[in-house]
Amino acid sequence: MSPTLNYLSSTLSMIAMVFYVIGAIGYATNKDTIKNVPWITSEQSGVTAYYALKKVYIEGQGLEFEQTYSACSDNDGNACDKCEEDGKGAFGLCIIGAIIAFCAMFVCGSLSRSVSFSMQIVSIVFAALACAAGVISLGLFMGDCYDELDDQTPVDLEWGAGAILVIISMFIMAGVSIIQILSTFIMK
Repeated sequence: MSPTLNYLSSTLSMIAMVFYVIGAIGYATNKDTIKNVPWITSEQSGVTAYYALKKVYIEGQGLEFEQTYSACSDNDGNACDKCEEDGKGAFGLCIIGAIIAFCAMFVCGSLSRSVSFSMQIVSIVFAALACAAGVISLGLFMGDCYDELDDQTPVDLEWGAGAILVIISMFIMAGVSIIQILSTFIMK
């Protein structure tokens, strides 16, 4: 196994960890944070809506409005119910993804100094688990919540920075898995 590939895997894992943390910041309630790291955005007639994991913030044409999903929830299956539930899950999975990506970073970094087959398997598992955390996180919020919002709002919704960074993290960790698999079983 090439130390260069392990350094690369470690660096990529660090980048994915940072992106997962930024995605998790989308659970904030501060309007500036919500505007910078929304998971879903929409814009129509000069009014922009920023949907974060916990709250929505709408501004434009003299309008400024913010509301948590729990405040508009009717416990009857509306979009707020779904987004509140899925936002909590996506936040937790982003944190888990960041922790696992950190573990993968550490294991890949240690593999660059001394190669161990069992540690290479551990690095593959960590990278795959971090990727899975991103897949499930996106599936929750960008699947269920996005679909509910899309059905209940007349505007076109777009993926926001938070969701895009999580999908990038997911692909990065999938790449780390592939690099580790290739280096473990093919490049000897």
